[in-house]
Amino acid sequence: MSKQKESAAAFLKGTGMTLLLYILLQMLLALLAVKGALPEKRLFPAQAVTAVLAMLPGGLYAARRSGLGALPSAMLTALSFAVLLSLAGLLVYDGVAQTGQTVVLLLAVAAGGLLAGLLGGGGKKKRKKRPAVRRRS
Repeated sequence: MSKQKESAAAFLKGTGMTLLLYILLQMLLALLAVKGALPEKRLFPAQAVTAVLAMLPGGLYAARRSGLGALPSAMLTALSFAVLLSLAGLLVYDGVAQTGQTVVLLLAVAAGGLLAGLLGGGGKKKRKKRPAVRRRS
């Protein structure tokens, strides 16, 4: 497979992982809110934290598998996830509300992508060179 196809596959898998984990974490938050373990006032900050946490595995995956570099790969994955969140908001509601919460949620996604990009760069190990063989003459 060429490098471009590997990079595109890494972005798609990373975005899919992020989206799936985000949906699962939102379901957990809904369960905690219904059971009364999470007060309604604390629900939005918890959603922002789950956006960061959901972005980490997908961003790390893309950063380590893509040939583009750790930070650009993770940030492109964060951008694609943010676009998917915005499109989902447009489909579910009449429009995405231009409130502070929307901006905070998108900033949380960007922060998760940045964190994944910074953490994902250390995957390459340096190889030690073999010492030169001395020949006796």
